[in-house]
Amino acid sequence: MCIKVVERYAVCRCIYYSHAVDTCPAYGRRGHSIKTIEVLVGYTCSSSWHTGNTGLHDREEIIKVADKLSASSEVSPAGGSTVPSTVKAATNVEALADSSLHGRLMAKFQKVLETDEQFVPASDLDEVLTGHAIKEELQSFGLEDPSSFVFLRARKIFAILLMIRKLDALQCLIEEELGDELLPVSNSAIMLLEDNKLRPVFSKWDVDTRKQFFELQWTLLAPVFSDGKHLKLDDDAKLPFIKTEPIANRAYGGVHCVEIHRDHDSFEKLGSPLSQNVSPRPPKGLLIANTDAEQGHVYALKQFKLGTADVNQRAFHRELAVMKSTSSSGHGHIIKLLATFEQGGRYSMIFPLAEENLRQFWAHENPSSVNHLWYFEQMAGLANAISHIHNHLLVQDSRPMLGYHMDIKPENILIVRDSDWNSSRWLLSDFGSSYFHPKDSIRELPPHPGHGTYEPPECQLDLPQSRAYDMWSFGCVMTECLIFLMKGSDALNAFAEDRFTDVEVSGNIFRDDYFFTLELNEASEPVGAMTRPAVIQWIRDLERDPKCTEAVAALLNLVKDGLLQVDQYKRLNAISLSQSIKLIHQSAKEFFESEAKCLGICEARVTEVED
Repeated sequence: MCIKVVERYAVCRCIYYSHAVDTCPAYGRRGHSIKTIEVLVGYTCSSSWHTGNTGLHDREEIIKVADKLSASSEVSPAGGSTVPSTVKAATNVEALADSSLHGRLMAKFQKVLETDEQFVPASDLDEVLTGHAIKEELQSFGLEDPSSFVFLRARKIFAILLMIRKLDALQCLIEEELGDELLPVSNSAIMLLEDNKLRPVFSKWDVDTRKQFFELQWTLLAPVFSDGKHLKLDDDAKLPFIKTEPIANRAYGGVHCVEIHRDHDSFEKLGSPLSQNVSPRPPKGLLIANTDAEQGHVYALKQFKLGTADVNQRAFHRELAVMKSTSSSGHGHIIKLLATFEQGGRYSMIFPLAEENLRQFWAHENPSSVNHLWYFEQMAGLANAISHIHNHLLVQDSRPMLGYHMDIKPENILIVRDSDWNSSRWLLSDFGSSYFHPKDSIRELPPHPGHGTYEPPECQLDLPQSRAYDMWSFGCVMTECLIFLMKGSDALNAFAEDRFTDVEVSGNIFRDDYFFTLELNEASEPVGAMTRPAVIQWIRDLERDPKCTEAVAALLNLVKDGLLQVDQYKRLNAISLSQSIKLIHQSAKEFFESEAKCLGICEARVTEVED
């Protein structure tokens, strides 16, 4: 009996490959029939897959169709009995997919349709497109590649052509040595045949096939992010994000937690796998769940809003300049910028993912469990970070610059944990409002609106602003730090409530929680300011508290006399503040070590007496 094997897709039933007739001695005689054997492979052809014209919606229906088709095709091998081999194959779609290179490759592409992924990871191609597999597939199409050009330089093009059933076009590319460096091919080059190198290939295809090539190429071209690199991505490029979850919305845009596939993440210090996060408490609102610890690592993605392009671009580049300087210095208390990219007019930054911010830490942590030395050390680290920004920036052509953060608040102080809270660090973040200028130029900024609760009085008094802006803001944060340490989160809420004041300006009533109170003239115009009485009263109460240690008292004095000064020219500069907190921390450390030593001696003596 003569047998002809035809490979068909399991769902759409389009022919994948029609084999030559396996002849018997009676081949060619009048009336002699040829038995056709249909073998199901893969899932569906690229045309049906792309247009969705499979008519099937779930796995069970696919298997039923495959079973029905294969049950009618019995094989009669030349050596003996009838064997319904395709019935066995059709009951397992995955096994059928593995029967051909196209089927195995289709299974990888199919993930793009069946999941939220928009790309095919590099390792998936490496798994399927081995040198041996490519060689066998080329030979089945009568193509030769003696120099292994396809495997070495054109695997992605090979994959695309195989998917759209245009592998015959590969010979032209092999002869011209045109490989993956041609990708991505622009839409105009494909549809309008503008590229002379590719015209001989695409001119023979219909419009739908060219469109398939254009769209499939992007699933293989997801970018790889690496330290300090800026990528300008095509609008059609697919981002290698396995999962994303919003964390916060801000005026500039939003922050997301993103899991980047391991094949597309080449950062020197990887983020933590989601399933192995060292924190028992994931970031607030984080809903991502990952069962594959080896799939990717998580990071924070800061995206600037779409809108006025020049405004977004200025904000992005302003923050980028500061972050490049601070990242290169490796300061331990400033968030490190890992990478940046732009796509479709939107600018984005990738940072390490913090456990939470300082505000969230206060909300759930019990102050009795907080190590005071660690707490003081973090405050000293932040003061040093501000000093670094104010005095040691190097941007643009490496000229020394003066920097201003201009938005210091608990929400912008992030906490990254190593193993426990006592080994965690506070990081200053969000430089979207920052400014900088050469040291030998102006030292004050023109008046501009502040950022609410933690802004200094000069914002409301229409006065020039300087680096003292940050000193006031940090004084507000330090006040809250010390209130939490001594009295807990409920006291912080009470402190905020006590600060609320109704202010009448031009006949309108405003309610604010500033750390200062404006002094108004008869026309209700601000003419001066004073530290808000509620703030002064809370500081006094802390100083009188029996639990107030020498270190806490010294820090309160810094806040009261050096930071929360209405006259910005009377505030401490960042260098002096950093040195002062460092000394307070060192003194507290020596005191605690001395106390521990004395306690150890006493315990030893008690043990000797008991013995």
